[in-house]
Amino acid sequence: MTSKFSIPKKSGVTTQMHYSFFPGSPRWGSRNDELTFAFLPENQLGDSVKGVFVTVFDRWAKMTLFTFTQTTSYTKTDIKIGFYSRDHGDGEPFDGV
Repeated sequence: MTSKFSIPKKSGVTTQMHYSFFPGSPRWGSRNDELTFAFLPENQLGDSVKGVFVTVFDRWAKMTLFTFTQTTSYTKTDIKIGFYSRDHGDGEPFDGV
C-alpha cells in the first residue's frame, strides 16, 4: 500500500511525502472482492472474540464491494487473524516494551 499526501509549510511551499507500507507496493487483483478469513487455531479464541470479527466483516461487507466468508483453513485463507507475542518477522518483537 502506498500513500502520497502533501503537507503545506508555513512558507507556503508544499512538501510531498511518500510512504510505502509494504515492500514492492503490491496491488489488489481486479477480482479480489470475495475474501476469506480464519483464526489461528493455536489461539483457541472463544465465540465472543470471534463474533467481534464476524460483526466487523459483516459491517464492512455492507459498506464496500467486498464479501467475507469465514473458513477453517488458516493456511489458505486471505485474511489470517491471530494474536502473537515475541518475534513475528519484522524485527520489532511484541515484548511489552
